Amino acid sequence: MGIFMAYAFPRGFLNPGPFSVKEHVLIYIIAGAAGGLPYGVDNVVMQHGKSFINDPAVNGFNSLMFVTASQLVGYGLSGMTRRFLVKPSAMLWPGVLPSIALFTALNNVETAGDKTEKYSQTRYSYFFMVFFMIFVYQFFPSLLATTLSTVSLLCLLTKSRTLRFLGSGSFGGGIGILAFSFDWTQISLYAPIASPFYATLNLVGGSIIWNWVFTPMFFYTNYFRNPFLETFNGNRQFSDNSSAPILNSNAIFNNKGKEVFVRRIDPTQTKPNPKDAFSLLAQDFSLNLSRYNEFKPFYLTEAFAGTYLLSFVTIAASISHVIVWYGADIRLQFSQALRQLDTSEGLEDTHNRLMRAYYDIPEWIYLSWLCVFAVISVLVCQFTPFYMPWWATL
Repeated sequence: MGIFMAYAFPRGFLNPGPFSVKEHVLIYIIAGAAGGLPYGVDNVVMQHGKSFINDPAVNGFNSLMFVTASQLVGYGLSGMTRRFLVKPSAMLWPGVLPSIALFTALNNVETAGDKTEKYSQTRYSYFFMVFFMIFVYQFFPSLLATTLSTVSLLCLLTKSRTLRFLGSGSFGGGIGILAFSFDWTQISLYAPIASPFYATLNLVGGSIIWNWVFTPMFFYTNYFRNPFLETFNGNRQFSDNSSAPILNSNAIFNNKGKEVFVRRIDPTQTKPNPKDAFSLLAQDFSLNLSRYNEFKPFYLTEAFAGTYLLSFVTIAASISHVIVWYGADIRLQFSQALRQLDTSEGLEDTHNRLMRAYYDIPEWIYLSWLCVFAVISVLVCQFTPFYMPWWATL
């Protein structure tokens, strides 16, 4: 489309010349920034949604201010750190290499069209061949045979209630043992192209060991002392219409095995909602202590409790792993980056030479941007229905 517009539109301000790789990358960055979902949207949905906290005071204006301020603080931080994380040639980001290869193949036709002695195909022709193959492949699990998106071998090969329950990967059911996906959307969650093979193998192997071995073991040994192990009646049923237990759910259950909710009872509703009897919020959005004392202690499913466990373990494991295995490399790269900043060594690479043709935004602008939107974030969280104190915002 860019090449066509450069050819069809008259030359001028909107069409200064042929469509270049810089314009292509800029479009990619804008589309990526606009297509991604800001983290602040989750807060808005949680507080405004009728199925959640159900706060009518959260309107479009303060929601827009909350999401915008939280996002723009990140832009200020990124601008302040670009001289450390972007400019030095010692700072490498392998995750962007697939994108670089894509733009090179699509735009640098002369380089991408040159055959090498090692490969018989050009990168340009290879890209379109793979693109066509992926399109044909993805057409089946996405449209023609959606059942290929998730295939459970245990559900297909056995009639055992226990094995079918464990093989079910649906939310609110089992844990998906021997369940596979032919949908590239699901496969790409492991980033098999951008990540090294050993990293992907480590990620998949860890998921299999935890989800297929430890989680069922916790479930059947009642490791978390759940007194309602077999009475959590979910939406999943066996072939005899008996309810299946819940192993994979992020719900919270009370001391009688009933799901509880964090939502305010809508005083304007005309029909009673069955969930209102298990709501933990009072009309003023505070904790309903009487119901809390009535429902406690609360229980989590084994899969959800394991998710919280791994979330904390992963932080400590990541820090210790990086220090032990890559500590020397990080110190070397960081010292090289600082030396390059002090002596301009390493700032003469191709990227920095090309970027000298453009005006560099001063760091005080990014600092001002960061301070302004940090203050706006505090004000929005302090004086709007998001009920977040200033220290929690910072």
